[in-house]
Amino acid sequence: MRLIDLTFLSKTLSMVVATGFVLLVFTMTGSGESAFRALLVVLLPLMCIWFSDAMGRLTGLSMGLGRPVITESTPGVFVAIGGWILLVAGLGVWLMGRVQS
Repeated sequence: MRLIDLTFLSKTLSMVVATGFVLLVFTMTGSGESAFRALLVVLLPLMCIWFSDAMGRLTGLSMGLGRPVITESTPGVFVAIGGWILLVAGLGVWLMGRVQS
């Protein structure tokens, strides 16, 4: 039961952070295009967090010609952690760009 609670908390918190990020971008830039781009940036991290088990089971994928192929499944918790890293890094990169300009 505790794992279900933690998963629900992670999914809810990730949605709050992603929504806040998109709203922050829209508020600070006033541009719908920038907000849409921010939405595109948070989609992959949200997919990693929300569908971590399904994405971890994907095998046989290659990221392009001459690149390694994914041959083993990945535990869902590691996919979710990677999603959180991508989500927070995207927010951090955007904020750092705003501070410098």
